[in-house]
Amino acid sequence: MASSTAIPPPPSKANDQTTTGRSLLDLLRSRDKLVRASEEDNSAEIDNTEQELLQRLQSLDVTIRRRGLFNNDSVRSQSFYTCASERSSSSSVTAAAAAADGNTDENEKGVKSSSSSSNKRKRKGGAGSGNNNNNSNTAGSSGGLSATSYGIFLDSHSSTPFSAISSSGGGDTSNLDEGLIVTVVCRILGVTVGRRKKNDAQMMQVDDDKEEQKPQALKHSDNLTKVALSIITSICDHAKDGMVPSLSIDAQCAFIEGDMIGSIGSSLLDALRDNILSLYYQGNEESIAVMMESFKAAASVITLLEMRLSRAEK
Repeated sequence: MASSTAIPPPPSKANDQTTTGRSLLDLLRSRDKLVRASEEDNSAEIDNTEQELLQRLQSLDVTIRRRGLFNNDSVRSQSFYTCASERSSSSSVTAAAAAADGNTDENEKGVKSSSSSSNKRKRKGGAGSGNNNNNSNTAGSSGGLSATSYGIFLDSHSSTPFSAISSSGGGDTSNLDEGLIVTVVCRILGVTVGRRKKNDAQMMQVDDDKEEQKPQALKHSDNLTKVALSIITSICDHAKDGMVPSLSIDAQCAFIEGDMIGSIGSSLLDALRDNILSLYYQGNEESIAVMMESFKAAASVITLLEMRLSRAEK
């Protein structure tokens, strides 16, 4: 059913792009809330909201396929990356301060303990000053920024919907709109952190308690799933093309797009794997079509990650 609300034009200009992620996220939240309400008289509203979301995502997919997530705008991509780097630095400082507070508390407890226990700890090296600093650079060990630094918020497998966004706290996200676009796509595809691994036998079994174990898992329409998969493929393809000097694609935009995918690569591939297995066991014609799109998206992600890895090793 067509929506009575006017559909905005594709975000072809930079100033239009800056509101795309937030508006998509609001639409997805509204749609999910309506579905969970399970009221008989809201089916038309659900259809309208989902149709508007679908059309916006389709328009966005066309733009990304042609000009990438940042519209080939190097100024916009630099502003985005600067904001993401500042969020990453702020998070590192906060984590270091929390670790320092924890060390202070432990030291205060140590002062109150008996001298004999202190001597034992010293002999064992338990009071060494370097032991608590090993994790200070863990977040940057992969060489790129984290997903949350980019404004990509993935809920944990057992958390409530959108909890990652509401609990993020770490600074202003108004300049990270492209990260929110990826967040919307990941939510449609069921990308989470801390996913439970499932084997093929488990995927074939019907789990009667599935809704109770993971109440936030909503079934999205095949059309929404396919456009989300297409957006992932478009981002990856544009990022890969940006690595080819002969193509007239802004290398900085492509690098940031690739790094954003790299920050969620493992969780994204986990979700695609689970979706492919689930679609395979459904076995109907429509599920096969979605499954083929899933294979295409997975291949694009893997190829992009391999290209990034091979370049990093040179």
